[in-house]
Amino acid sequence: MPGIIRSECLKLKRTFSVKLIWVIPLITLLLSFVLMGGQSVQLGAYNWWYIILLPGSISIFCTAVIQKDARMKYRGVLPLPVDLSRVWLGKVMTGLIFLLSSCLVFFLGVTIVGYLMGQDIPLSSSVLGSLALFITFSWQVPLCMFLTAKIDMFGTILINIFASIGFSILSIKDGLWLIPYALPARLMCPILKLNPNGIPLETGNALLNSNVLIPGIAIAASACVLITLITALRFRRQEAK
Repeated sequence: MPGIIRSECLKLKRTFSVKLIWVIPLITLLLSFVLMGGQSVQLGAYNWWYIILLPGSISIFCTAVIQKDARMKYRGVLPLPVDLSRVWLGKVMTGLIFLLSSCLVFFLGVTIVGYLMGQDIPLSSSVLGSLALFITFSWQVPLCMFLTAKIDMFGTILINIFASIGFSILSIKDGLWLIPYALPARLMCPILKLNPNGIPLETGNALLNSNVLIPGIAIAASACVLITLITALRFRRQEAK
């Protein structure tokens, strides 16, 4: 598995998609600074991050991982003396490494901004928020790769971004927050005390209830494992083509 991951990383070396690890977090912070006028930059950055920019970044990177082989009809993969499901798992792991790295860069950036401009978010909340976002977005990695293999790059990006925006808005509705796409925005309510519309939540608001955290994390982690296994089995069938 480490060899497969290294191979996937080498394929993407010097590509723009790898630069997204630090480019998108920096764009997020800059966008928040410009729009917020220097006030509540951390809250604004987090809101833009998990509503639009992180889903878009995941979509672009995952499509890049798949398209490298898809353009050649997987001729560089099919002859390998390894189980194709392991190849798929290696691709998913590469995507998860990208997601973790991007979340880490964003966390470091938003922490530095908070230190320089005054903290809007306690450090402990920011740590928990970034970790929760990594977990609640993890299932999108195998999904985006599968959609890219079946549809195309632009279709995957549009589906993922619009689904993230739409379900983030609906995440405050009873029951709808259980949908994986709604989890990041809903879990940020008690962690960052931030409404999906970007407005800080007032004390006593029902959305601050932290009872959603453990179920939300469990749903996202389970969805990641389940989608990864299903798509790995589907990719394994490439051997018969």
